[in-house]
Amino acid sequence: MLTISPIRTISYYTNLAAEDYYLGSGEPPGEFYGLGCRSLKLHGKTVEKESLEALINGGAPSGAPLVQNAYSDKRRLGWDCTFSAPKSVSVVWARADDELRTKVQEAQTIAAKRGIDALERYAAFTRRGKAGETLERTAGLVAATFNHCTSREQDPQLHTHAVICNVAPRADDSWGSVESRKIYQWQKAAGALYRAELAAQMKQLGFQIERDEDSFHVSGVDKELCEHFSKRSKSIREELKKQGVDSSASKAGDLIKLDTRKEKGLVDHQALLKSWQSEMDSMGFHTETLQSIQAEALLDAELPEDDQILYSITDKKATFRPQDLFYQTAIQSVQSGSNAAECEKNVKRLIRDQEVVELSAENPFEPQYTTKSVLNCERMMIQTARDLSRRFTKSLSEPEIQRALKKAESELVFPFDDEQIEAVYNALNGPDISIVQGSAGAGKTTLMLAARHAYNERGYKVLGASIAKKAADNLQEETGIQSVTVASLINKITNGTNPLSSTGVLVVDEAGQLPSTDLQKLTHCAYQAQCKLILTGEDKQLDAINRGGSLRYLSNPEVIGTQRIENIRRQRTAWAREVVADLRDGKAEKALKTLDEKGCLHFHENAENTKKALVDDWHKYQKANPEKASLVIAQRWTDVQEISKAIRDIHISEGRVGQENISLSCSVADKSFKTEFSKGDRIKFCRNDYRKLGVTNGTLGTIESIRIVESEDVEFSIRADDGRKVSFLSSEYADEKGTNLCHAYALTVYSSQGTTVDGNTFVYHTKVMDRANMYVAMSRHKDKSHIYTYDHSFLYVSDFVSDAKFKILAIEKEKDLNYMAADI
Repeated sequence: MLTISPIRTISYYTNLAAEDYYLGSGEPPGEFYGLGCRSLKLHGKTVEKESLEALINGGAPSGAPLVQNAYSDKRRLGWDCTFSAPKSVSVVWARADDELRTKVQEAQTIAAKRGIDALERYAAFTRRGKAGETLERTAGLVAATFNHCTSREQDPQLHTHAVICNVAPRADDSWGSVESRKIYQWQKAAGALYRAELAAQMKQLGFQIERDEDSFHVSGVDKELCEHFSKRSKSIREELKKQGVDSSASKAGDLIKLDTRKEKGLVDHQALLKSWQSEMDSMGFHTETLQSIQAEALLDAELPEDDQILYSITDKKATFRPQDLFYQTAIQSVQSGSNAAECEKNVKRLIRDQEVVELSAENPFEPQYTTKSVLNCERMMIQTARDLSRRFTKSLSEPEIQRALKKAESELVFPFDDEQIEAVYNALNGPDISIVQGSAGAGKTTLMLAARHAYNERGYKVLGASIAKKAADNLQEETGIQSVTVASLINKITNGTNPLSSTGVLVVDEAGQLPSTDLQKLTHCAYQAQCKLILTGEDKQLDAINRGGSLRYLSNPEVIGTQRIENIRRQRTAWAREVVADLRDGKAEKALKTLDEKGCLHFHENAENTKKALVDDWHKYQKANPEKASLVIAQRWTDVQEISKAIRDIHISEGRVGQENISLSCSVADKSFKTEFSKGDRIKFCRNDYRKLGVTNGTLGTIESIRIVESEDVEFSIRADDGRKVSFLSSEYADEKGTNLCHAYALTVYSSQGTTVDGNTFVYHTKVMDRANMYVAMSRHKDKSHIYTYDHSFLYVSDFVSDAKFKILAIEKEKDLNYMAADI
């Protein structure tokens, strides 16, 4: 792993250069590394405190200034780039004899230098000219490297601090400051190259390597042993969770790491080694165990195919940068034993591959690429959409549309307004593809009720589809259109059938979430089947997870065009509708002040208290309004899990959920976790299974019975929300990580899009929620939407709270709670 933290205090790093390493105490002395060090004749030399202090301050080792703002209080000092070995490597190092331990340390040193080399070759830039308007490559970096082998919890942890000073030589022998944005852009790629090199080095030492997500693991080292020796990571994770911070690689995370960091003091390595090895012996990891896994015959692993690497990138996004290619190549090469140099060679070869297409870029130092496959897919999608726009096989007459509007309005509480009527005419009187965009709650889905009446009168079958199962169910409930998930349609296409062959009209709701790959397949099938395609959604809401932007592009007037409806109708009160409109239009200050005035904005001092308050208020609301619906929403999956558990505990205590509490290993979106299930639990199916169970990812249901059967398997009987009874064994609906089920007492923001709740919603806000996420989360309700947050999250979210005036309101709230921003 590579973490990057700005240097805030010089003393910590200069003290690294002064630590005592004699008599087995302290850490080894630092070493200068980098092409910039060669210019100063420091490369390979031991780091001395005085030289490092001068360089961090912008001066030469002699003390003479290298850059214009040297020794200024306002300058950035530099960055601590820490290359941390996977825990299994550190465990091997601690268990090894002196000879092998030295070789593993050398492997760590070499790997860290390859990571620094990558930053130096591809991310080392400086600025020149007025306001730094000219970007240019540096002639190298100045880094002071320190190899350490213990964590602050006194666990074995090989890591290398590369202190990159904020000075760099230019081609004309002048010196400038380092452009840090580039270093952060290359962080993941440099970290992946470091791990590829370390994996290759460990393989040369006789160890088998297996891929572990974007890192690697030394085969034969028990992962429970690795967890045992990860107390520092555990303490940071616990504090991050307590304060509701998503990642240690953030401003709040940096502060937490500083707050939780213990003083190392002098380290007696010999005593620590004996202690670690004693613990390993007690856990069954002996010297003989290490020798056996080192002596195992190494298996030759195949190099990843070029197509596999390119697809792993372009499956998620249509364009990519060089660092994306380096990252994917490196993480997919660790098992094969390819080192950093071989990965770099493969990347350069891939960029020259005929399949890769370089796109025009505004900045010559930020090239963009795509593939011919991506371009062909998008060209086919656009061409087919244009072909549909020139075909009018399902265009209806004005009398037909008027009759359909009357039938639809007879089923509605409110009649259609002029804006909605115009959108209906545009969709039903137009070509074989129509796009209707509109605000959340403006009635885009409800308009399709008129479409169903109109096309049914003509004898056409109307089918609905959406990415999320809940959104598809909502479309069917509001319009009476039989609706399925897009995934089920794509599955049929993949199996060689056209799912639209007997369909006259396909309505895709929340089409902004549709990847371009899926839209291309649907437009092709619609054209072949003489089927009309109606896309409804909004490009201001959440985009597709993979290759998004299709709805936005097709909605351009020169491509297909769109009809927009803006008048929000979902919320019952005018102020609630205005809040949604303000969130849509980016007026965060105004929206949040209104919510505060209406008692819907709830501030608390930390994540734990915030979640507790949300659950307590949800419980009070449900008890006071048993006839009303409600929905709890959070951005992160981990928060959804935690809040779901708290709500489930309430249901158990009040007798709605049983107390069987059968523990099961579960797997959702490659995340594995343990959870308990009982009779009465609300659950969500998390994987498509069309053939055997007839469920899709997102199908909701209630457990009617559950019991443990032979071989520790679990038998479920679940009543799906559509009335079907689904019975199966947990092993029959599982992958290698566990059963594909989770509790459904709360939803992620993404899963909630397309849902309408006849009641209140309760939203847990964290700093990762941008404008689109907040707009979606805060527009699902008909009555009120409450937002719960701990104050400093608002202060950190600059892309959401863009108005400085609202920050004053947040700070005032902090004062009320005696939780000052200065203490964060």
